[in-house]
Formats: sequence, C-alpha cells, structure tokens
Amino acid sequence: MPLLFAIAVLAVALGMPRGFATSLFYIPLILCGLSFRRPATTVLLAAIATIASQFSYSFRAPAPVLPWVGPAHQVMVVTTLWLTATLVYQHRKALQESKNMLAKIRRDEARHQLLVRGLNVGEWEWHAATGEMSWSPRYSEILGITTPDFTPHYMEFENRLHPEDKSRVIKHLESHVRQRTACDTEFRLRREDGNYAWVHATGQGFWDDQGNALRVVGSIDDISERKMAEERFQKIVEFSPYPIVVIDTAGEIVLTNRKTEALFGYRRTELFKKNVEQLIPERFRAMHPHHRDQYFVSRAVDVQENRPMGRGMKLFGLRKDGSEVPVEIGLIPIETATDSYVLCTIVDITPRLAAEAQTLQFQEDLKRQVGERTEQLAASNRELEDFASFASHDLKAPLRGIRAIAGFLEEDLEPHLTAQSRGHVAQLNLRVQRMEKLLDDLLDYARISDPDKTKSTETINGDVLMQEIIGLLAPPAHFNISLTGPFAEIQLRRMPLQQVLMNLIGNAIKHHDKAQANISVAIEDEGQNYSFTVTDDGPGISKQFHDRAFKMFQTLKPRDQVEGSGMGLAVVRKHVEAVGGTLSLESEENAGCIFRFTWPK
Repeated sequence: MPLLFAIAVLAVALGMPRGFATSLFYIPLILCGLSFRRPATTVLLAAIATIASQFSYSFRAPAPVLPWVGPAHQVMVVTTLWLTATLVYQHRKALQESKNMLAKIRRDEARHQLLVRGLNVGEWEWHAATGEMSWSPRYSEILGITTPDFTPHYMEFENRLHPEDKSRVIKHLESHVRQRTACDTEFRLRREDGNYAWVHATGQGFWDDQGNALRVVGSIDDISERKMAEERFQKIVEFSPYPIVVIDTAGEIVLTNRKTEALFGYRRTELFKKNVEQLIPERFRAMHPHHRDQYFVSRAVDVQENRPMGRGMKLFGLRKDGSEVPVEIGLIPIETATDSYVLCTIVDITPRLAAEAQTLQFQEDLKRQVGERTEQLAASNRELEDFASFASHDLKAPLRGIRAIAGFLEEDLEPHLTAQSRGHVAQLNLRVQRMEKLLDDLLDYARISDPDKTKSTETINGDVLMQEIIGLLAPPAHFNISLTGPFAEIQLRRMPLQQVLMNLIGNAIKHHDKAQANISVAIEDEGQNYSFTVTDDGPGISKQFHDRAFKMFQTLKPRDQVEGSGMGLAVVRKHVEAVGGTLSLESEENAGCIFRFTWPK
C-alpha cells in the first residue's frame, strides 16, 4: 500500500516544477523504510527527505509558473513524505509485531512440548464432524503402536475401548460435545499386545457460533500402575478380618468391605457416597461432624499417628435394623495427590464384653470361693493348732509320769539292776525325751501357718544373733563354725529366723560323722532380700532323698543312731515359704550339704 501510494504521487509530481528532483526522495524513503528492521528508521528517513526537498526549492524553477504553484507543490511534497513515512512505519510495526507474535508462539509451542514430555502424557485431537483423530507419539507409546504409517480414527478409538467401559465413555464424550459437560474420565484401552492399559483422559471442546462441535483436544495419562495399587489396596480392604470404612473430608463413605456388610446389614451400594453418620446412633450424631472436622484440621496442621477414635469413650454402631453394636474404631489417615481420606477399622467387641462379663463373674465366684476356702482353712488351722496344743499339753503329762515312774524304779532298784536293765531304763528315758521333742516340734509347725504368732518385732544385730545361736547349740570342740558376710552391719528380726538357722546348723552338727568338722554361714544383700547359705562338710544327702528330707517325721538314719523328731527341715521350709522366701538344697552323698534360702528384710 505505501509503495502504490508513492508511485501515484511520483506520477503527479513529475508534471510539476522540480517534481522530478523532489520525487527522487520517495524512492529511498520507501525502499529503505521497508527493508530496515526498526520501524523508527522510517521517521529518520522522512526527516532527511523533508530537509532535502526544502533545500531543492531554494533554486530557480526551470520554467515560469504561477505564484501559488510552488508553495502548493512544496506542501504536497512534505505531506506526501510524512504520509508515506506514516504508512511505512505502521506497516513495519505491524510486520515486527507479527514476527514477535510468531516467535512467541514458537517459544510457547516448544515449552508446551517440553511440558508434555515432562508430564509423560499423550495428546489427542478429535474432529467431531469427520471422526478424524490425531495423537502424539506418547499416545501411540501408551497403546504400544509402533507402525509408522498408522492413521488414528474415532472408530479405532471406540474399538479399543474395554467392553465394560465402552458405553460409559461414549456417553461421556457425547455429553461433553452436546451439553458441554466436563470431559474428565478414566477407562481402559486395548494395547497392541492385547492387554488393556488404564488411562486418565481429559478434553476440551470447541464450538462454532451455532453451537456445533468442531473439535475436541485433550490428553491421556497411563495410570495402570496406580490402578494396580488401588486394586491391591481394595483387595487388602476387602479381605481384612475386620470391617473397614473409608471416608473423605466431607464424611462420605467411598469404600467398604464384606465384613462391614455383615456387621451393619447394609449392602455396600447402599452405603456408597452416604454420610458416615448413617452408621452412628442418633444420640451421637449431632457432635460427630464437629469431631470429624477437627480431626482433619488437626491432621493438616500436625501429622498424627494412627489412633483410636473416642479414646476413653464407649462407642456404638447403628445397624440397618436399628440395633446397636458396641465397637472400637481405629483411625488411619490416608493422603493422596488430590484428596485426604480416613480409613476406619471397626472391631465388634460384643464377644469381648461378654467374655469380660463372664471373667468378672468368674472372679466374683472365685473370690467368694476363696473366701469360703480361706475361712475353712482358718478353721482347719485353728483345729490343728488346738490339737497341737492338746497334744503338747495333755500328752506330755503321761510322758512326764512315765519318766517319773522310770526314775523311781531306777532309784528303788538300783542295787538289783544289771547293766542291761540300766540300758533299758536309759533307753526308756531317751524315747520319752524324743516324744516330748516331737510334740514341741509339732506345735511349732502348726503355729507357722499364723505369721502373727511366729513373727517377732524384736530386731537384733546379725553378728549378735549368730553368737547367741552358736551359744545355744553349744557345738563340740572339734566343730569350726565360721561366718561370712556383713553380719555385724545389719539388723535382723530375731524370730523365726533364729529358729531356721538353729535348725540348719543343728542338723549339720547332729549328723556330722568326721573327727574335724567345718560349718560355714554366709549372708549376702540382694536388695529387698537377704540370701543365707549354710554349708557343712558332713556325710551329705543323696539326690534321691532331697525331697524326702523336707517332709515331716522323716529321718535319713534310724532314730536310735541319730536322735531327732524328723521335723527340723520341714519346719525350716514352712518358715521360709511363710515369709515368701525360697529354699534349696545342694548335696551329694559324702560331699556335705549346702542349704540356701532367701529372707525378706
């Protein structure tokens, strides 16, 4: 346009004085203006041409002309110069803007291609009127298509849809084209190898002024791995031994399993997209949305670990038939790329509550039975103690009479007694003493069951206690009794510990069969208990007799050889067990004995 205008002006100017000279300025203005990259250059050239043209009018005209012709031609030249410059400037500016726009489109296209490759999605375009389609290499890659000359078409797309998805996807696309609904769906497409790939497809349609669909462009993303993970998750949920309900942030149920159906009596289709409050008794529904919202808000602020719902509260679920079931619910937060969910694990605690009630009843019955048995045992112990007291008192009287009569006979018949007769009388007195000792031990044994009658409140220094015990036992001169441990630093209750130690040390003295005897008594502090060890180097006890040694009225040698009632170790064991201690024996025949027992402080 600027060039045509300049040529027309040039033709007119050639018929004017100095027309040829001034017209020469148009040619460089137009040619240079159209060739330079910067539109502003045109303004500079117009200014130079204006100055040059005005300078040409300072010379005389080649022929006489009317006075007004010169100035008119001069105005025309200047006007034409700047009008031409303006047209050239606008043309260059529009051309530069077009180039800039094209470069920007190319840059945007390059960025789009990089973005598409980075997102790893395939692009597609569908011409609704013809059914023709085009798609990107990534689309072909998802479907496993390697044929270079493959031509996509809408019918090809339909044929590749999974039979279970085909009707739904076609309706979805038709709804988008006709009603302009959102185009966003997931479905399966058959690959070249015959397997199906799960894809997520989105699209956007374009319509003409009459509302007819022209084309739809969009993208697909291969979500097969995500679908496989979802399928595994659904299987885990489905075959869980407990009812599971998954809800979203709005409290709507999005997933359940067969155990949920069995517990609440609903089919899962009846619960899908229903509010979770449907499973909560009426008296708890009002506050539950508030607690649910608080849970999601607190989780967004601070990530929480899995926790039980309603900690410290009794929870109930509401069945379809209106009955309630006691439950415990565990909450597990689940975060996805787009949404937040909570997986609720529900445990029907009806059997446990029944078992707890049964256990509580059993405990009550057991407590009652124990009380009854305790009372019976206390009565039996009282009877045993009464019998022991009777035996100790009433049976000793005849024994004392026998001893007195034996003494009278020995005294009256002294001149007439033979050595054998004197031995018989001595044996009679010895067996009376043994019987009296047996009655005393029996009474002591019966009293052990009542700690209040055997436990002493008197405390004594450990070293003093041991010296008193040794003094009371009065061991023969060939016995060496040694003490090991902090006896001098501790305080002990005198009874019944004194009787236990006297019995153990006395047994060691009584049964020792060597010319030189050693007995050791050791003590160790074990925190809440003292540990005592009594060791001797006597004849020992064979392992086969270890259990028998602690029974009542048991002796390992005939009583005519070793004097004793057979109650000593039985009394020791009962005293130790009565205070909650332990007692053990280590011994071999002809290897001495080691008695260990613990005693509370």
